[in-house]
Amino acid sequence: MRIQNERANQLRLHNDIMHMHIELLDGVVYYDVQSVTPGLDIRAGVIGEMTCDGQQVVWQSLHHQSPQQRDDGSTCIELTMRAQTLVLTHTIQLYPDRPFVRMYGQVQNTSTQIVTITQCAILHLGVAQAPLYLFHVDQFSWAYRRDFFTQHQSQIWPGRIPIEIRMGSYPSHYDGATSCAWFALRPPPHDRDPEHPHQGDGLVAGIEFDGKSRILASATPTQTSVVSRIDALNHRLTPQQMFEFQGILWGVTMAIGMKPGL
Repeated sequence: MRIQNERANQLRLHNDIMHMHIELLDGVVYYDVQSVTPGLDIRAGVIGEMTCDGQQVVWQSLHHQSPQQRDDGSTCIELTMRAQTLVLTHTIQLYPDRPFVRMYGQVQNTSTQIVTITQCAILHLGVAQAPLYLFHVDQFSWAYRRDFFTQHQSQIWPGRIPIEIRMGSYPSHYDGATSCAWFALRPPPHDRDPEHPHQGDGLVAGIEFDGKSRILASATPTQTSVVSRIDALNHRLTPQQMFEFQGILWGVTMAIGMKPGL
């Protein structure tokens, strides 16, 4: 991995496959990702989106540590983001032979008072293309149904209300359908013949969280956005206590549609 610091609160990460630009701007840490392989590039993704006591956290500084090599050949870099009462340590993991990125972290209460985390975005990414199709698959639900693992494809229409997908284990016995903790994006057209799905530059993402969460997918005429947030979050942090940012793994691909049995 190679790192470039263009100016304060900004850096670029490179390996042979992925190129990632990260910048702190107006209290928000944004990232863009380009890949040399076919797929959908990320535009205006957000790292560390959260609220405390109902107020949006405003990050004041962004720093990074030296890259560390892992046994599996991947390279990790730690970002440190500081706000008035919080410090977020966020790890970005790049792989040498595949166009995937893994991200995870933990936030610490550095104040002398108890704070309450009231919202946390596990994933927030944007793609500079619209409309796109959202693919996902149902999982087991509390109420017995005959359509476990039903496959879905939904067009994310610009200007309409977001498509919503519920994910997680739902221990409160939610009776409706919930999705496996992954999704994919791909341009039109709609797949009408499951034996012959269309191909196109795509993106696939997995969310490493088994609690209650939901995805909202929306679009403007020029961009598609996908955000995954933890449901009904109300987590108290005592001074120096940690809160974990759940991991996500996403990558770009020459995506295809759903086939029977997938």
